[in-house]
Amino acid sequence: MIYEYDKNGRTPLMNSAIAGDYDEVVRLLELGADPNIADRDWGTTKAVNYAGRKAKNSETHRKIEQLLVESNPHSDNKGLDYDVKEDEI
Repeated sequence: MIYEYDKNGRTPLMNSAIAGDYDEVVRLLELGADPNIADRDWGTTKAVNYAGRKAKNSETHRKIEQLLVESNPHSDNKGLDYDVKEDEI
């Protein structure tokens, strides 16, 4: 269930990152959600990217982004996608 894509091609971890639900992101990571999984449709966007897109204007999203970065220390993808407009998510 934690790896299942929804109709938009996103996992529960991605949706929680978009929604800014820090507690749910923590819970999903504790259950074993993989922050390296990319979206189904394009295969390029991870939960950290979704959080990063909103982090410019949201402290909660910055915390989620940092949590996702720290949970995946070997990734070269560190989010920080601040130039993307929120409505492009």
